[in-house]
Amino acid sequence: MIEPSLIDRQPVPMPYSNLPPAVDPVTSTEPTTGDAVGAGFLNVIYVPGKAIICTAGTLTSVLVMLLTFGSGYRAATGVFNEGCGGDWVLTPEHVSGQIPGPGDAGYYPGTRRY
Repeated sequence: MIEPSLIDRQPVPMPYSNLPPAVDPVTSTEPTTGDAVGAGFLNVIYVPGKAIICTAGTLTSVLVMLLTFGSGYRAATGVFNEGCGGDWVLTPEHVSGQIPGPGDAGYYPGTRRY
C-alpha cells in the first residue's frame, strides 16, 4: 500500500482550547510614565522643528505681504498660523492619545488649550 504524501493529507483543525487567550485592547488614554518619557524624547526633535517651521512660515508671510502690498493678508495669516499655531511642546497627554492629533477622531485644528 502506498502512503499518501503530505500534500494529499487533509489538515487537521486545531481545537480552540489550544489557542492563547484573547487580549483585551487598551482603551484607556490616561498618560503613563512611558508616555512622559516618550514625550521628553520626542520634544528633542519636535521643539526645534517647530521653531524652524515657524520661522519659515513667518518669513514667507512677510514676503507675501510685501509682494502683494498687504492685500494677501489672508494667505499670509494662514501660512503663519500653520507654522506657528498649535502646541509647541508635546505632553504625556499628546503621546497617550488623550489629546487628539492630526488624523485622530475629534481633532480640530482651530481649538487650542491654554
